[in-house]
Amino acid sequence: MVAGIALILAKAYRPSLFLGEPDFRAEDVEAKSEIIPSETPPSSEERISKPVNINRASREELQKLPGIGPTLADRIVQYREKHGKFKRIEEIKEVSGIGEGKFQRIKSLITISSQP
Repeated sequence: MVAGIALILAKAYRPSLFLGEPDFRAEDVEAKSEIIPSETPPSSEERISKPVNINRASREELQKLPGIGPTLADRIVQYREKHGKFKRIEEIKEVSGIGEGKFQRIKSLITISSQP
């Protein structure tokens, strides 16, 4: 009789042991889904309030661009020091490490305008 009660309780609390179903209950799933944040963090485009002037930007400002870390920021500054100001934004692709894909991600976020 004790074994029968144990079997009934096991089926009630862990039906997956007997039915081959996943070993979780619906309330477990609902509780876990509350942990996942409902809002996604702002994208780089949303964090940058105005285009970054690649002719004047500091290393720190350049690093706000998506995919531009400390190394690429240094390369951009070094390129600018060696070759002078960028004449077109497309010229940034001449910096080692900035290919067409990275350029496509940042082109709407950069400028070469003469205004501060």
